[in-house]
Amino acid sequence: MGYIRSNIKEVEPIFRDADVIGLNISSVRQADAFGQKQPSPNGYYGEEICQLARYAGLSGKLSSFGIYDYSADSDINFQTAHLVAQIIWYFIDGHINQIKEYPLENDTNYKKYIVNLDSFNQEIVFYKSEKTERWWVEVPSINSNSEKRFLISCTYDDYVEAGNGDVPERWLKAFQKSN
Repeated sequence: MGYIRSNIKEVEPIFRDADVIGLNISSVRQADAFGQKQPSPNGYYGEEICQLARYAGLSGKLSSFGIYDYSADSDINFQTAHLVAQIIWYFIDGHINQIKEYPLENDTNYKKYIVNLDSFNQEIVFYKSEKTERWWVEVPSINSNSEKRFLISCTYDDYVEAGNGDVPERWLKAFQKSN
């Protein structure tokens, strides 16, 4: 929670690549959402959970979105019901404003950046959309003597990190997972 709260924009690329996203009302602090099964004084603010819902709506790969653990029995003045309605509104707003783009399908609206990591003996290829300014990083996948590539969503900060000679954690995890 602390990591997301300090840089909520880091969630956008994760949600952009997600197939299924579930938001649990119990992750919201009790002061913002009384109507939950296991209330806690700590958690996301209502504004933060709405921002996460908007990121979910922006995802072009999402097949399922849900909001879970709402409890009407403990909802004072329907505060949590209103928050759930706002979460849905932000999800819909994201969905309406969704722009489907993927650099490997059409590279005309993208800038390609290549970063050479000498310490890792690896080139990392980044793509930036000129339309939305979103970023992707290419991850090589080595299977059965054939080298394939795929993209994962990332942030400008991942590009800067690679430019400073460090392997972005997001890239490293995807590389390890694919090989």
